[in-house]
Amino acid sequence: MPHALVFAAFAASRLFYRYVLDVSFDSRGPSYFIQYVPATLLRDHFWQSLFHLHHQAPLPSFLVGLDAFLEPSRHFVALDVLFLGLGAYVAVALTDIALRLGVRSWVAVIATTLFVVQPSTVIYEAWLFYPHLVASLLVMSLHALLGYVRKPTFARGSWFFAVLGLVAFTRSTYGLVFIGAMLVVSLVLLPKARKTSLVASLLPMALVGALSIKTKLDTGASAGDALLWPNLTFKTWYSMNAIERSQANAAGHLSPLVTLEPMAPLDQMRAHGLVVTTPVRGVPLFDERVIDGQINYHSLGYLRIAEQYAKRDAIHLMRRYRSAYVRSVVYALTTGTAQSSLDDMVLGDSNNRKRIAPVEALVSRIGGHRKDGSLIALRVLEPFAWAFALVFVIGLRDPRASTLSARVALAFAGTAIAYTTLVTALVSYGDFSRYRFEVDGLYLVVWAVAAETIFSVAAEAFRRASGRMKRLRAGAYEPQARTNVAP
Repeated sequence: MPHALVFAAFAASRLFYRYVLDVSFDSRGPSYFIQYVPATLLRDHFWQSLFHLHHQAPLPSFLVGLDAFLEPSRHFVALDVLFLGLGAYVAVALTDIALRLGVRSWVAVIATTLFVVQPSTVIYEAWLFYPHLVASLLVMSLHALLGYVRKPTFARGSWFFAVLGLVAFTRSTYGLVFIGAMLVVSLVLLPKARKTSLVASLLPMALVGALSIKTKLDTGASAGDALLWPNLTFKTWYSMNAIERSQANAAGHLSPLVTLEPMAPLDQMRAHGLVVTTPVRGVPLFDERVIDGQINYHSLGYLRIAEQYAKRDAIHLMRRYRSAYVRSVVYALTTGTAQSSLDDMVLGDSNNRKRIAPVEALVSRIGGHRKDGSLIALRVLEPFAWAFALVFVIGLRDPRASTLSARVALAFAGTAIAYTTLVTALVSYGDFSRYRFEVDGLYLVVWAVAAETIFSVAAEAFRRASGRMKRLRAGAYEPQARTNVAP
């Protein structure tokens, strides 16, 4: 019954958003996002382009290329159905996860319903971009992990680690370190299944590791270097004040790269005095432009710029202006992640966001919108979730909710949340609320277990207090009863 109620709420909300507010599937991303292989290359050099990707994970481009093959008209109907189906799965799976962890039905239904009908969930579900895929796969991996806890077979363990592998193939931020951290969680909390966990994790970790090794052999650089060093450069530069920037430029240690937009066209970089070389490899993905003239953000030219200029700039700025880098990290952890996940640079011109603006405004008011863009509710609930998950996992036990499944689930959720938050805060220079959306479903799980724990403790305290009151009343009437007894 709880699953059916949440699914009904999901279906009704999607009908409302799509047919009343006119929200539609936003498929513009593959045309200009750096995360995707250009459409011409997906059409003419599909497998070759996927193989030679060096700063992005291959699964999103694979899905777009497959959809283009199935739908030459490029309406992306198949991906719209896929994203909508994942949204429905997340709604049911989160309900099931909460119930398995001992959360009472009405709490699970209310919490999950609020999550699946909120504007940000709907907008990301209707946006052809990786956040919804990652968020869905993380919920799926937690769902799979709970099945593995209940019955630690090789098949269930393999499915859990396979889903984690899909997360890594969807967004390059989640690599061997992330999967390794989840392996440690399973080894520590499921000691009787350690051998099974180790064996089940071998193939996914090998494939993810092979992806990194392939990039090193193919380009001579580590996966993601083309974006890592520019990110660190601009992360520090944007946090510096005008005096610090003037001093840094006057010192002559920085390249003209800091005066340009991140991932500016290579021609523009040349115009500003940067030496840009694009080695000829016979691989169209590595060329500066594709056949139709579209800028190719996967060109080796960007990798060479990162190696020759951005790396040196980043190291200099982070050493000389360490406080600016620290300010940027602190902002990300305190304000950036506490903003609405709709406060994203790319979503600013989204028609879908404009259409749901009244609903978004209402949710922001309820969440306590501040002048800096953060929400008071998130500023309070995020650190609470971190603290609760930590205390719960290391030993705080409630007679109703503290089970092995709950401890494992909160360890998984806490690890994923910490990993996503810290990595993006340390490396990225913006869009922190979009990155947080990937783990919002896991936050919901932690908050639901916390609510159940609070209700259970309160109910137990009330029961004990009622018992004491009854005993006190019985004691108060006992002397009077004795005086009425005949001698």
